[in-house]
Amino acid sequence: MSATGDWLSLLALTSLATQLTTGYQAQSFALGGVVATKLLPALVFGPLAGALADRFDRRHVMVVCDVLRFCLFVSIPLVGSLWWLFVATFLIEICALFWIPSKDASVPNLLRRPDQVETANQLALVMTYGVAVITAAGLFTVISSAGSLFDTSSPLTTVYVALVINGCGYLLTATTVWFRIKEISGRTAERQGESPPSLVSLLRGGFAFVGSTPLIRGLVIGIIGAFAAGGAVIASAKLYSASLGGGDAAYSVLFIAIFVGLAGGMGTAPRLARRLPTVCSARRSSRRVSRWRWSRWRRTCSSRSSR
Repeated sequence: MSATGDWLSLLALTSLATQLTTGYQAQSFALGGVVATKLLPALVFGPLAGALADRFDRRHVMVVCDVLRFCLFVSIPLVGSLWWLFVATFLIEICALFWIPSKDASVPNLLRRPDQVETANQLALVMTYGVAVITAAGLFTVISSAGSLFDTSSPLTTVYVALVINGCGYLLTATTVWFRIKEISGRTAERQGESPPSLVSLLRGGFAFVGSTPLIRGLVIGIIGAFAAGGAVIASAKLYSASLGGGDAAYSVLFIAIFVGLAGGMGTAPRLARRLPTVCSARRSSRRVSRWRWSRWRRTCSSRSSR
């Protein structure tokens, strides 16, 4: 539910940004501002939010963040201005920075065996970047297609309806976590019986680990580049669909196509990657055979010359 709300909010907020502005240049800046506002909190407050989230009860953090996101999403249609859209988006992403670490850290509390952590993480990735994307885009397409049922001359537009539905989804998630999933409560330091480390030591250790590990450092750089490219593609898809005469429904279809292609690449790339070690090992073996033949020929020639 929460992952579907995240993707639905991205579609609704980018679509609303173009409706609150006029002109191609203004709409381009508005779309870029929405994408930048959604990514900026993760770059600035990401490490700090992850360290602070484990200081409090995880269930309380998740419920408070979901309630705040509900209030912020509902406030966007009530205010109906572009500046509040940016402010609310920024605050919503800060809430998400606290919610996501609490959710990830609570996964072991919900499992029966420690060896199920890998399967649970794989299931979370499939739900977040697979099922949730298609569900959110399909829901936004249905809401956009049903725009004739609403009076477009009033502030109650289809995008506002999507934002209100999205906010109610976060409220439903908060209610479910508070009343039905009490196992989420707890902190890592309390469960292990150790005193929690200081916030400065956590941040210093995290940055030192990223800086001293080439693999993690490369992954961080790759993730930043991938998010920047994804933001550019998603933002340009809205303007491109509008230039072709399509509305929000066409924008949702393009959004689905991006992630269907991503899923296809994730499914086919590992199969192709398995052939690379075979090719490299074959080349190395051929080089070893060539060197062996060359050394044998030299020994033969030297023996003949000595004779």
